[in-house]
Amino acid sequence: MNLLFFEMASVILIYPIGGSMLDVISRRIPLGLLAVAAFLDKDGYDIKIIDQRVDKDWKKTLLNELKLNPICVGLSCSTGKQLIYAVETVSLLKKILLCLLFGVVYIHQHYL
Repeated sequence: MNLLFFEMASVILIYPIGGSMLDVISRRIPLGLLAVAAFLDKDGYDIKIIDQRVDKDWKKTLLNELKLNPICVGLSCSTGKQLIYAVETVSLLKKILLCLLFGVVYIHQHYL
């Protein structure tokens, strides 16, 4: 009997440092990444979330995860100082990856 073993496709989701005192005072859960992760997990993907505000050795963590050949890396970002740190991460990733998703969702005050 032949058994086929399939590796679970992995996806890395990254939340960049914000570059403000809020990184130290208040570490809010990255809800945007968790929302994306929930859909991917439901479809059977192996998800790794790297929160740069918490993981001070995030580059090492990221490089170790990249050894698993993820199908995609997603990066959440807001405008302001966080964008500077996100660009640093993207600069590291663009040398390695074929698929990098970068985005943020804003809700306009008009709709609140």
